[in-house]
Formats: sequence, structure tokens, C-alpha cells
Amino acid sequence: VLNEPVGYDLEKGDWVAPYGKGTINDFIFVCNASERNIRDWDASYTLTFSNEQDGIQEYIEPANDYGAYRWPYEAPEDEYKKEIHWSSFHHPGGWAGVSKSDYKENRKYIFRVRTKTDDQGNIIEARYGKIVGDIVFFSNGKITFTYFFNPTGSRSLEFGGNLFKFSRDEWEYE
Repeated sequence: VLNEPVGYDLEKGDWVAPYGKGTINDFIFVCNASERNIRDWDASYTLTFSNEQDGIQEYIEPANDYGAYRWPYEAPEDEYKKEIHWSSFHHPGGWAGVSKSDYKENRKYIFRVRTKTDDQGNIIEARYGKIVGDIVFFSNGKITFTYFFNPTGSRSLEFGGNLFKFSRDEWEYE
């Protein structure tokens, strides 16, 4: 599905119905792609969220941190963005063409979803997780990302039974 919102359920590891078996719109993608030929294409997405306090933030690994665990032990309490945009293109021109991509090999993310607040806007419940690497969308309609989801309501980003499961998803839009 292109040019319209499609939800992804992080706990079920699937697109939200009618595109899959998911039921909660944790991530909402709007993907755009145009592939005129193998050397002339555009691909982009916008990622948004269902709840006012849901969001995502880029995590940059400290350069001089040599420990085995390369993440903060808990997700931050604030500074989550309501949306992110990603794009990539290749167009004819010059010897090899003209290309640009927002892809970053070492990019990581921390996210908060399913956020519930009290009457004063204080967070009383949420689910946290992390994305290893970039979320990449291809001009042929494929999107790929690797994430870890903590269903317990804890802000913990550590392994040890509380981060749901490893999930590598590649889905093709039709």
C-alpha cells in the first residue's frame, strides 16, 4: 500500500488488518515509491504514532564507550519526536547518476508507544523498545527494520526476558 497510512503492531510483529494480523497501530507508515527503471527511482516514508505522547528518538552510541552493552539501560523519559521522515533516490545524470539517501549505517532508535496519560498529561503507562539500525524503505515496496519490544511497561532496554523477542521483518507492499 502506497500513499496512505498503514499501521504496524510491534507486539504481534505484523501489519495491522487488513494487511496483516496486527491490531494496534504502534507505528504508522505512509510510504511513497516510484520506480521508473533500475537507475531512476524515488523512495520515502513518514513514520508517525497513534498517541499524543508516543514517539521515537535517534540514539547515537558514545564513541568512547567500549562496554559490551551499547545502549542506555532504560529508555529516556522525554524528547521523543512525533514523526520521522526518510528518503532515498537515484536519478540519471552524469557518469554514475545522482543519488541521495538518508540511510545511516550506525543509526539506532529508541521508541515509546501505547502511551496512556492521566488528566494532567502525566504518563501512567507506556511500552518501550529499540530499533537496531535504520528503518529502510526500497523503491520496490519493501521496508525492513530490526526491533526489540518490551511489553512489560518497564523502560528497560536490556535483555533477560523482558524484551519480547528478536524480530527481523521484511514486508512487501502490494
